[in-house]
Amino acid sequence: MLRRLKHALSKITFLTSFRDFCLALVYPVFNWMNLIPKYKVYCTIESSMKIFKKGISLSRYGDGELRWLLDVPVTHSFQKNDKLLSERLTDIFEGSTIDNFDIALPELPNRGSGYKLSEQIAWRAFWVRYGNRLKPLIDSSYIYQNSFVTRPYMPYKMRIQSHAVEIFNNLKKSWNNKAILIIEGKYTRFGVGDDLLSNANEVHRIICPDINAFESYKDIHNVALETCQFFDLNNLIVLVALGPTATVLCYDLTKQGIQAVDIGHTDIEYSWYRSHARKKESVRGKYVNEAKIPFIGELNQKDEQLYRQQIIKTI
Repeated sequence: MLRRLKHALSKITFLTSFRDFCLALVYPVFNWMNLIPKYKVYCTIESSMKIFKKGISLSRYGDGELRWLLDVPVTHSFQKNDKLLSERLTDIFEGSTIDNFDIALPELPNRGSGYKLSEQIAWRAFWVRYGNRLKPLIDSSYIYQNSFVTRPYMPYKMRIQSHAVEIFNNLKKSWNNKAILIIEGKYTRFGVGDDLLSNANEVHRIICPDINAFESYKDIHNVALETCQFFDLNNLIVLVALGPTATVLCYDLTKQGIQAVDIGHTDIEYSWYRSHARKKESVRGKYVNEAKIPFIGELNQKDEQLYRQQIIKTI
């Protein structure tokens, strides 16, 4: 039974990849027909510098967030489609005019993007599918931050992967000697077991549901605001790793004068970078949804104890 299931899943993976490959082939035609949005993004290094030097907040729109925005079903996901989520993602994307807040989009998969072939195919297929629907929402006069600032290693060819160290260092500088409040899913465990957060003064965590977190958005938002009242906001950075809920929450927290960064997969990318990984592999004690085996065991006792001490609220 298990063997038949694995075989069926491998067929689905192959057919999905083949479909994307076919769609990617027509990307140049769609681009020529003006069916693909034209927009500019900063490079990942520039975006990391802006988070560090300007103290900006950031909401990232990747393929998932853009699908949720369009209310397109996102299969095999930790967040089901939600009408309110779609509306909030659209409103923020179209009307983000608050100070020290930026929207991030991925660089278009054109020549010079530096994406690996698999990444090029996936993104070209994405824009062929949804580009014409997203085009009216995208401001061609606006320079977006780069959503891959939190993914500076795995999606890129080797010559671009060398930039990852500068990006990780810039991100680390953004919380140097500061208090960090992490808002994350149950099995994310951001920065546990590595030195990504080692230069922070203190680290605290709010643990949220790992599935359909947006259903608990009101509670998450209220707890986040209540917790931030206990900190000097000039010396606090909030890191949110919570899928599309993070995109919305970072915007709402910024309106209250709080620097909040949709930090996404930074910690997993950092682990892959340090281990010189060549594929999306499992990381012990952390849920990696893109790995073949998403979860491969618990943290060691020392890391587990530190992680538990940092938790101030579970929702």
